[in-house]
Amino acid sequence: MGLKNAMTENKRCSEIFDYLGWCSWDGFRTNVSSEGLYGKMREFNEKGVPVKWVLIDDGWYCEDDDRRKIRDYKEVSEKFPEGLKEFVKTSKEKYGIKYVGMWECYGGGWNGVDPSGTIMSKHADTIDIFPDGVVYPKTDEAGGFVYWNRRHDYLSRCGVDFLKIDVENEMESCMHGRKAVGETARESIKAMEASVGLYFDGACINCTGMGQEALWNRNVGMVNRNSEDFIWNDVKTMNGFVNSNIFNSLYHSYFSVLDWDMMMSDSPSTRMNTVLHAMSGGLMYLSDRVGETNPETVLPFCMSDGKLLKCDCAAMPAEENFFVDSLTEKYALKAWNICGQSGILGLFNVFTGEEEIECEFKISDIHNINGDKFILYDWFGKKTIVSNRDMVHKISIKPYEAFLFIAVPIENNIAILGDKEKYISPAVIEKRIVNDDTLSLVLKYGCKPSFYAETEPSITINGKAARALKDGDIYSRLLGYKRRSDCHRYGVIRKQLKNRMN
Repeated sequence: MGLKNAMTENKRCSEIFDYLGWCSWDGFRTNVSSEGLYGKMREFNEKGVPVKWVLIDDGWYCEDDDRRKIRDYKEVSEKFPEGLKEFVKTSKEKYGIKYVGMWECYGGGWNGVDPSGTIMSKHADTIDIFPDGVVYPKTDEAGGFVYWNRRHDYLSRCGVDFLKIDVENEMESCMHGRKAVGETARESIKAMEASVGLYFDGACINCTGMGQEALWNRNVGMVNRNSEDFIWNDVKTMNGFVNSNIFNSLYHSYFSVLDWDMMMSDSPSTRMNTVLHAMSGGLMYLSDRVGETNPETVLPFCMSDGKLLKCDCAAMPAEENFFVDSLTEKYALKAWNICGQSGILGLFNVFTGEEEIECEFKISDIHNINGDKFILYDWFGKKTIVSNRDMVHKISIKPYEAFLFIAVPIENNIAILGDKEKYISPAVIEKRIVNDDTLSLVLKYGCKPSFYAETEPSITINGKAARALKDGDIYSRLLGYKRRSDCHRYGVIRKQLKNRMN
């Protein structure tokens, strides 16, 4: 179709989204303010949670409160008395936030543009007024670019680094009967992305933009929401939320880096959301309210500098789940992913009947994993099993519960788990070098290596002899290795594991 730029493999994702983030929506709703946001940033610093980007969600710009129509591109002065530019500067300089993003509506505001507002009085050339009273930003390529250009010029001058643009597929309902949706999408998305590229180097979370008219016409926007909204205060919605994210990934990952929406680190939905986000391969950002972030949940997602430990691709549903509906049948929903030579398997109870279910699984449920003999690590149970590809394992899963397993092939009597304190433990391995009877590893700076060995290995760390002690079946306590806590700068630690049997 000549639309190769719509494909993920031909796009570039901003490095911003390689880091842990936080969104203001669940914490503040539309009552967002600089004072409240500073309080949340202060909490992250006090708890040692390395959030590196903050997204200011709905409620920050001037609108008609009753009709929810945008009046001005600028912030509400009562909510940001110091001004948006000073707020962004303080967030970065005082609280260590590296990137600040702003939320926008594709149609201006939720219900379009206020015809009596500042935008209409100063920028009427960027707005269309339809005979039935609908007031909407221009959707032709030239007019649309002028609209987005003026809006983003202001945000860029305030120091904003990225955007989240919401309700993109609203264009179909707004233009219905007025303009063909295909033409509207092709021109208006091109105009929007030109502006996003000009001011923010393409860094944008596209939201509710999974409609075909958006997917096929988005050439720059790499990140896209993958499901309906995360509803933090209704755990019953998690079943559909998990199910949608895993199955949407099957086709959506060809178009986008996936945003599996936000999560809270201390709520009834946390266990399911933790497994879902850990293995997603996409973004990871919190939506905790002030005072409620749980570091024990968050820190295993990332390094101490906030860099996420991700899988190599997007999580996918297991093959057998194509032929059963886990929402209506007592059958576990399985998802798999790959990280280096290791496989990641997530098991979810999404049965809406809210009953405990029995699950059988095997390592061969994970596609694209090589090897015949593995260690299988139960992350939450902290247990290790030696298994072949087709050995059947059984587990009971309670309602709203999930399990995370890591499968590592055993090669030359050794299997490298990585840092078992991290959800995606193999992601800490930067390089593997096999030479004669020595396996050499380069790990991310500050990581603590864990591994399985069938016979006691000899070990050197940076060329010096060391010893390892077992925790169960896993060697994870190294003597002679001083773990660095201040590891958010640069560098690597080299560790060699040499097996005497070879």
